[in-house]
Amino acid sequence: MFFSLALPPLCSLILEPILLILSFIPVLRRFLPPHDPFAPHSSAPIEGYYTRVYSPTTSSTLLLIFSSVPSANSRPHLLHFSLHRANDPPIVLDAFPADITTHSPTFMHADGVTEFSLITSTEDDTASGRFDVRRRGQRYTLASAATGLSVTVELTARTPWIPGNAISSPEGARLSRMVRLLPLHWNVLSTCSHATYNVSRHGKPVERGEGWAHTEKNWGASFPSAWLWLQGFAADPDAAADAPRKDVRTFACAGGQILGQKAYLLGYRSAATGTEWSFKPPWTLMPLGIPTPFFSEHVDAERGLMVIDVAGFTRRLRVVAQVPKDAKWIKLHCPMSDGHANKAAQESFDATIIVTAMRRDWWMGGLWRPVEETVFENAAMEFGGGYRAGRDKDE
Repeated sequence: MFFSLALPPLCSLILEPILLILSFIPVLRRFLPPHDPFAPHSSAPIEGYYTRVYSPTTSSTLLLIFSSVPSANSRPHLLHFSLHRANDPPIVLDAFPADITTHSPTFMHADGVTEFSLITSTEDDTASGRFDVRRRGQRYTLASAATGLSVTVELTARTPWIPGNAISSPEGARLSRMVRLLPLHWNVLSTCSHATYNVSRHGKPVERGEGWAHTEKNWGASFPSAWLWLQGFAADPDAAADAPRKDVRTFACAGGQILGQKAYLLGYRSAATGTEWSFKPPWTLMPLGIPTPFFSEHVDAERGLMVIDVAGFTRRLRVVAQVPKDAKWIKLHCPMSDGHANKAAQESFDATIIVTAMRRDWWMGGLWRPVEETVFENAAMEFGGGYRAGRDKDE
């Protein structure tokens, strides 16, 4: 079921290691062109774009996905939209377009940002979708003649992974160039954008509002055999009711098991304390799935529980995420070798994530001193692949 790794083309075997070596040589690094990891990777066997919009006013979540496995024989492309509201059944649209084409301009901005559009085409006109990525914002437009559903989402004022670096990535610029030599990549375009949205059905309004948006993508050779994903927003408790987006705390985490190893990428942002912490391998690597002095995990998919503890020499994050017993779950199609007809993941937007940030106090014998603790309500939690098997027991 899961994507098996194929031998990368000869050009990738030769070119990508050369680019990696050049990136470590200061004199030569400046000759490398900027690489926008959010831009389409035409040579990648799989690629998917994901946006979650959360409204703190209504506690609603909008989920939008464009995903492709070009070589798959069945359902190689996916267009997904869903609206999740506290007291109503979700509105779900899953369409499998005949193609998702990329329209890109012939220029790149000086800061490295590439503008492009993803446009779906369907043989039976079940649904159509468009995702426009521009330097100053992003826009989704979806329509379904079969269901009468119409959706528009506008995203502005994005927050890049590293403030001041428009093309920053959780894994770093060097590794993001390794399209085929690394099994999978994860990029976050924005940890928090301002979102406005309008959802209607048969011309009648369903929900209209604004909120915060997290936008990301995956690309590479394969999805992990098992994976976890967390994401949350939280208003700063000391901020005014009309506080700007910069006072929103955010957390995002993705990782799992691939090629017998476990590894994670995660980031916690809080303007209140100036905390902009990111962790990636080697700090988050578990060789052969074995915990290290720097990283450990506890996963109980049946109970909907994740506990992650990661530390460097001076910083540490402890993450406890759990959903209630009556949490709502949605099954999601994922980009596998045989296409998207798999529902290989389960996701809930009823999670509570507690993140505790700590610094090492050398004056206290190296003990960890708490910096702050943030509770993310109505957060997102996903179990995929092998981890999803634990969720299946509850069905």
